[in-house]
Amino acid sequence: MEIKEQIIAVIASALNIDTEQVNGISADENLNRLGVDSVNFIEIIVSLEDKLHIVFDDEELLLDNLNTLNKLEKVVSQKLGI
Repeated sequence: MEIKEQIIAVIASALNIDTEQVNGISADENLNRLGVDSVNFIEIIVSLEDKLHIVFDDEELLLDNLNTLNKLEKVVSQKLGI
């Protein structure tokens, strides 16, 4: 499974929505459009850390730094060395 697909699955799970809804937004569109709030954001980050065996640094954990699919994919890819 590609990184982006894994991120989409985690977001869908955190929001209790179908992955198609997440796929329905632009990769550069703010995740708030799907209903992501600060609590969901933390759930998404923790799930990504657990699932992909990565750790986000404290300074990365600003919602503005990770509020789109592209931003999340870029940081996760960097952490995985891809």
